[in-house]
Amino acid sequence: STSGRPNDDRNFFFVLSGEEISNILSVFGGSIDPLLKNLDEKKQRFRQNAVSLAAELKEVCSRLAYQEQSSARGKLTRQEAERKVKKMEEEICRLQERLEERDGQLQASASAVEKVLLHHRNLPHVSRSINFGNLDLVMISSWLFDHSGIEIIMIH
Repeated sequence: STSGRPNDDRNFFFVLSGEEISNILSVFGGSIDPLLKNLDEKKQRFRQNAVSLAAELKEVCSRLAYQEQSSARGKLTRQEAERKVKKMEEEICRLQERLEERDGQLQASASAVEKVLLHHRNLPHVSRSINFGNLDLVMISSWLFDHSGIEIIMIH
């Protein structure tokens, strides 16, 4: 190595001008041209794949955004339905309470009428009783109304 010769293990790089590259290509043109053509085809396929993937990604993002909007609309619809159900349940409870209250009033009226009728059973003040399915109307003469202060319509 002391003889001044370059070591054979070294790598050398050359900077070539465009004209020199053209000359080299013309000398080796037959073998380099198919490689360049193959490289260019691969580059074109890569670009096409990249464009295709970008379009597919855009479509997937669009579908995802639509699904998120649909999910949000579904959540709002479900919440509104739950609010309506709660209001309906409250209304049903309120109506149930009113029904129980009225049922109690009717039972009290029926009990009072029964007491009056039992007390005046043998008197001819009951003119007639009419049955309409679940509704029994007991017609009592005005004398009984005047003396008892009770309205005589009973629902059984």
